[in-house]
Formats: sequence, structure tokens, C-alpha cells
Amino acid sequence: MNKKPRPARKHFPLKPKKGRTLVAQVHLSRDVDDMLKYLWGHFRLSIDDIVDEAVREKYAQFHEEQ
Repeated sequence: MNKKPRPARKHFPLKPKKGRTLVAQVHLSRDVDDMLKYLWGHFRLSIDDIVDEAVREKYAQFHEEQ
């Protein structure tokens, strides 16, 4: 009784995770990549955390101006 081979995992799933939309594929420069690796290595910050923080700051600034 042979099991069917498992299909190889695709690196990029077609459907994004729930609650997250794929905005754009960003080509990171080497400096940015190194910085992110440094942040991840030292503070366990993921790119999502950094983006969330930036969005919160902009949102706060926008509401202060109103």
C-alpha cells in the first residue's frame, strides 16, 4: 500500500492569512534587510511589528492635526 507523495509546499501561498492583505512585493535593499535582521536578532521584532508601529504613529499624528 503506497502512500501518495505529499505535494511540495509552495513558498508563497496564493491566499494571504486572514486579516492580512498582500499589498505589494517589496524589494528590500541590502541595508534595510540587514537592519531588519539586526532588529529581529536583538529584539525579536518582525516586519509586521515595525509596520504596525509606523502606522500607529501616522494615525496618531493625523488625529492630532484634525
